Amino acid sequence: MKWLATVAALMGVALAVAPAKACSFGCSPAPCCIAMVDKVVTCYRPEYKEREVKCTVYKVVPKEIVETHTCTVMVPEYKDQKQMVTVYDRVPREVVQKRTCVELVPEYKDEKRVCTVYERVPREVVQKRTCVELVAEYKDEKRVFTVNERVPREVEREVVRCVLTPMTYVNPCTGCSYTVCKPERVVEMVKCTVYDCVPKQVERMVKVCNLKPVEKTYETKCIVYDCVPKQVEQTFKVCNLKRVEKTYETKCTVYDCVAKQVEQTFKVCTYKPVEKTYETKRIVCELKPEEVTRKERYCEMMPYQTTIKVPVRVPTCP
Repeated sequence: MKWLATVAALMGVALAVAPAKACSFGCSPAPCCIAMVDKVVTCYRPEYKEREVKCTVYKVVPKEIVETHTCTVMVPEYKDQKQMVTVYDRVPREVVQKRTCVELVPEYKDEKRVCTVYERVPREVVQKRTCVELVAEYKDEKRVFTVNERVPREVEREVVRCVLTPMTYVNPCTGCSYTVCKPERVVEMVKCTVYDCVPKQVERMVKVCNLKPVEKTYETKCIVYDCVPKQVEQTFKVCNLKRVEKTYETKCTVYDCVAKQVEQTFKVCTYKPVEKTYETKRIVCELKPEEVTRKERYCEMMPYQTTIKVPVRVPTCP
């Protein structure tokens, strides 16, 4: 409705501004003005409604299909077969070998050498030392201690215990009945004694030890050893290693491989094709159409009457 009024106003302004056309005989245009007149017009507005519509819905229906398949299975067959096989036996043989080696033979000789020996010469030394000793002094003092007393109190608590309850069952295969003890949890209220620790202030006499430092000086005698060097001639045994070449014989056992033909029995496997038929089950889903009534919302343009202001050209102004 608003846009119609806007268009009408623009048209009126255009008519007022536009110059009037001169007549064909050269006369001047007649004076005019614009007036707003009420006019009844028909407009449309949208209205939303609901209606029932029938539609087709496809439901998935599972279906079991049994299929028969035929396949070829290779079945093994074992047969005993005799074959000639070459076997190698190890035959021992003793061999004498000559080997040469070099041995180091030690030779000892006496040699005189001059060496420096340090002798420890004792010497007495007097030393003064000062130390601080801690002398213990005991005094009686009164002190307050916190002592916890155990006060008994009776409390009821929940205790869970296991109870075996006999249950009778029937075997679906044999039809025989049997009894099984099934464990069940049972909660019981049990009275028990609980001890609460109650703090209590107690005054007691305590012996307190105080350490008092006392300085003391004392003399100590100690023996100090001085190392005095001294030249001494000593005789040492010097070892020299002499290389000596020796040849010796060794006996060793050598194994020779001797070929030998032996007849042995082996199990030979052959595969025989056998046709087998088996059934397989698989589930196939089919789409089944079904008509369903559903509510649908749609929009409909409804007409209505309204009054608007329309600009009109009037020949002469009042």
